[in-house]
Amino acid sequence: MAILAFLGEQGLEAVLRDVHRSPVGRDGTVTEQHVRDLVDGTRRTGYAKTVGERVPDAVGIAAPIFDPRGGVIGSVGVTMPSARFGAEREPEFASAVIDAAQRVTRELIY
Repeated sequence: MAILAFLGEQGLEAVLRDVHRSPVGRDGTVTEQHVRDLVDGTRRTGYAKTVGERVPDAVGIAAPIFDPRGGVIGSVGVTMPSARFGAEREPEFASAVIDAAQRVTRELIY
């Protein structure tokens, strides 16, 4: 999601056309609107968060890495057991991941 949110509208539309084929979308619980809502949230905060979507009892936070032209090319993330992640620690983890992604972006630009 950290990458998808910053691909631009063409990239997003290409993914949405195939959302029903995704391993997490096959059961119908992941809809186009759900993905759009996640993209909007990620764009707003600058990072993506997942809780138990792929691995039960796991939390992941990721932030995008950009190339010199401003295109998204990857992400930096951290994954941990949900028992070690509390909502009160989300800002701390998010800040660390965003800072790391920004450092990588700066290294690529300069």
